[in-house]
Amino acid sequence: MLGLGNSIASSSAVPLPSFTLSASSTIFLTTTTSPDEGDGVVSAASTSTFDVRLVLANADYDVASDTPGQFTFNNITVENTTASSGVQTLSAGPLIGDSELDFVGAGTIIYVFDDSSAMDDVDLGSSSGATAAHNGSGSNTFRVSLDVQRQGYSGVISLTKDFSLTDSDA
Repeated sequence: MLGLGNSIASSSAVPLPSFTLSASSTIFLTTTTSPDEGDGVVSAASTSTFDVRLVLANADYDVASDTPGQFTFNNITVENTTASSGVQTLSAGPLIGDSELDFVGAGTIIYVFDDSSAMDDVDLGSSSGATAAHNGSGSNTFRVSLDVQRQGYSGVISLTKDFSLTDSDA
């Protein structure tokens, strides 16, 4: 018989490890015609039409045992800091990774591959009418930001990177 103050409750919850990324894991913009999965070399975007990708260092992703579906992307935004026209939200999320491309010599690119995904076929050309559209003159600096989470880990990592791009409508 239990007396007052005695308890039989116990806790067996194991805390999740903290989510971390190597310094070489970063946002990357590819051309919309770059390969989408398998092995290959992708082309870096140089114009304001691009696909948003996440490059993970080999230390952060093992193609033999990890899967793209472990990664969730939220709050994907682009800001044209040259035009100061405001922040454009591509997706509040969540978007779940579903494809991987083993980027020869540079790690693994994890991204959402879906022609209707907010990370694919982003068009910020000067005639696009987008909030963060290119201003039509020279190179513009586009600041791309996203939050990434990994299944089985606690925490969110926010990534931001600037890209100098010419007008895709020129």
